[in-house]
Amino acid sequence: MTKRELFQDKALNLIHQKGFKAMTMRELAVEMSCDIKNLYNYTSSKDALLLELLEGVSDDFHRGINSIVSSSLSAKQQIQELIRLHVTLSFEKPLKVGLLINEYRNLPEPHYTTFISNRDKYEGLVASIITRGINESEFRPLNVFIATQSILGSLRWQYDYYHQNNPNLNAYDIVEELVSLILPGLLAR
Repeated sequence: MTKRELFQDKALNLIHQKGFKAMTMRELAVEMSCDIKNLYNYTSSKDALLLELLEGVSDDFHRGINSIVSSSLSAKQQIQELIRLHVTLSFEKPLKVGLLINEYRNLPEPHYTTFISNRDKYEGLVASIITRGINESEFRPLNVFIATQSILGSLRWQYDYYHQNNPNLNAYDIVEELVSLILPGLLAR
């Protein structure tokens, strides 16, 4: 692990424990066993640190959804891939995914507005999969907004569960379980 990765790891753990607003750079320096001035070799400010962490994981989700939507998969398969994307990223980067759920509100402007706009675009792409499934009679007629929010809400909780480092967790099994719970509510009868 590089010093930069260690810095981000320590910051993520402190943010997860205390919340972004309560975490101080001084506490992070103590965690890093260094002088507070040394932290600014890794970031220009506390706000810049949050932005960098959020942008990285947000980009992972956006690359994933763009790849899914541009694929030739059926709407059902795209929903399965969406679930796989969320489970995989939550499994691999639980604390970073947690920032997307809990800490984005602390972004300063104009970054907050940009984040919300990008989140809306992401949700719009999920809605487009559902709309396509309805239009192609693969999914039953339903309220696209409610379906989109229900699916995403069903996927958002995972990061905290994975952070507990449960050795019995298996991402593949979680994907299969969530697919079996979510897809029947969408599929045409």
